[in-house]
Amino acid sequence: MRFHASRTRADAPAFTEVDLDRSTVADLVRRMERRGLIVRQRDAEDARRNNVTLTELGLAERQRLRPLVEAADAELTSPLSEGDLSALRRGLQGVLEGG
Repeated sequence: MRFHASRTRADAPAFTEVDLDRSTVADLVRRMERRGLIVRQRDAEDARRNNVTLTELGLAERQRLRPLVEAADAELTSPLSEGDLSALRRGLQGVLEGG
C-alpha cells in the first residue's frame, strides 16, 4: 500500500487502509503539521472532513526518505525468490484488503 500526496478517498477514511485508529492518526497529523510537513484544510463540502496535503517540505522529506525505505525493503526481501516475493506481496495486500 502506498499513499500519494494527491490521493483522495471519499468513500472511507484513509487511515483505515493502514490499520490506524483515529487518535493515532490525529496525533501523527498534528506532529507532521507542527513540523511543516503537511497543511490541513476543512473540506468545502463536508466540514467534518479535513483535507491533508504535503507541503514543499513534506514533498522533499518524502523524496529524501524514499531511497531509504526502498533500501530497507530490498534488504529485508533479498533472501526471497521472485516468486516468494510476489506471493508475500499478494498476501500482504490481501491482509490490507481484509481478505
